[in-house]
Amino acid sequence: MSILPAFSNSRYAQRQRKGAASKDAPLPPGVKDPGHWIKDQGPLKVEAKVWLANQRTFIRWLHVSVLLGTLSLGLSNAAGKNNRIASSLSIVYTLIAIFAACWGIGIYLWRSSLITKRSGKDFDAVIGPYVVAIALAIALILNFVFQYNAAREKTQGKGFLGLALVAQEL
Repeated sequence: MSILPAFSNSRYAQRQRKGAASKDAPLPPGVKDPGHWIKDQGPLKVEAKVWLANQRTFIRWLHVSVLLGTLSLGLSNAAGKNNRIASSLSIVYTLIAIFAACWGIGIYLWRSSLITKRSGKDFDAVIGPYVVAIALAIALILNFVFQYNAAREKTQGKGFLGLALVAQEL
């Protein structure tokens, strides 16, 4: 986590970046530790926008997952029986879609528990978007490299015009 930038500027995040735990925060002079927090007393009343924001984030992750799953299904159906490159890349896109769905469910449940426990922690979870973006970039680069090598093998000795004709066939 230290190589990723900190996106939150809340007091809790600032203390965590400095290394001090929230319960070790110094109290002003003349203030005694109450022993229990007022926020933890009484029934749980959370604004609707907090729950809806959590659900909206979950729905966005599922949207990404469905889009990637549709891409992988379309690639798999269009690949044909002999195109091993497209078939293997459709499996990679399916795995990325499954990761996005699992990440969305996990983050939704984690944030719901933070809301229910009245935690003061930040809701930031930046690893998932980085993983999905890097995995998609690697898959796209591999797709380009594999298709380029396949086209070069077909046009061995035909020159640049042969490469353009093979590209039209693909």
